[in-house]
Amino acid sequence: MRVYLRQEDGEAALADVEHLIEHQPNEPILFAMRGLAKAIAGDGPGAAADFDRAQAMTDDPELLSVIELIRTETGY
Repeated sequence: MRVYLRQEDGEAALADVEHLIEHQPNEPILFAMRGLAKAIAGDGPGAAADFDRAQAMTDDPELLSVIELIRTETGY
């Protein structure tokens, strides 16, 4: 997934992260990564929804900070 994100291949990254979410549906960072993949793929509303979901899934300040940083960098 990281390679695809670095290459800005949102569709390939999205396929990878979808697989991870199936196995770890309670991991907020995976939803943030899916939001990033969607942002790269051009799905702004989907990206925003995933960032919202990731933020709602945790109250850990460090994780929230990481999610907010990713979100800010994408503009969603």
